[in-house]
Amino acid sequence: MKKKDYIYMLSLFIITISLIFVLKGQHLFGNSIDWFNQHVMLSDALRQAIRDEGTLFPTYLKNLMSGVNIYYFSYYGYLRPDVLLGALFINIKMIDILSVYSIFLMVLTTISCYLFLRNHLKEHQLCFFISLLVLCSSLFFQSHKQIMFVNYMPFLLLALIFLKKRRFALMSISLTLIYLHSFYYAIACLAVIGWFAVGMLRKEDVRGRRHLLFQGVTSVILSLGMAMMLLLPTFMT
Repeated sequence: MKKKDYIYMLSLFIITISLIFVLKGQHLFGNSIDWFNQHVMLSDALRQAIRDEGTLFPTYLKNLMSGVNIYYFSYYGYLRPDVLLGALFINIKMIDILSVYSIFLMVLTTISCYLFLRNHLKEHQLCFFISLLVLCSSLFFQSHKQIMFVNYMPFLLLALIFLKKRRFALMSISLTLIYLHSFYYAIACLAVIGWFAVGMLRKEDVRGRRHLLFQGVTSVILSLGMAMMLLLPTFMT
């Protein structure tokens, strides 16, 4: 990357943080209805279940509806990094952890978008402008309301970047993070990645296609295996 790229990425970081503080409401981050009353409360219940049972894979949410199977709420991503950090730092309010993590995801999304576009476009200004459009899209709105609708986005962009650079181990990790955040959107994300891979395959010879296809499919299978402790019990439930 060139020096100009770092300047544009720093600008995206500053603009994202500034936009959040300028438009914040009663709380630093999040809508007081869906985000606060639903996501914060459930995230707090999930981390309490992890602490109460002393395992990353608890069975019940005892402090919610007099006890219910935790996998009924895996849709909210109970193995998300912010929930796990909340279980580790139990004295920190979940609203603070979730706010900081949501801001981090927004920054990561805009910068990942810029990096992804720079792999295909030479114009720095155009990449910067499109990244700003992504920031100001429904991404900003949904990050404050229904976080599972958008919290997979930076990891989708990172998966595409790593696929382009053929860093398949990192691609597997990115895919796993998609499943852990919003597994309902995993099928659409895999479709996008598959479509992108087809474009790469068309540029390869027969040997290159076989190699790329084998590594790509192996990466997807590995990512599913790493997330199976969440996906399999959820499916069975």
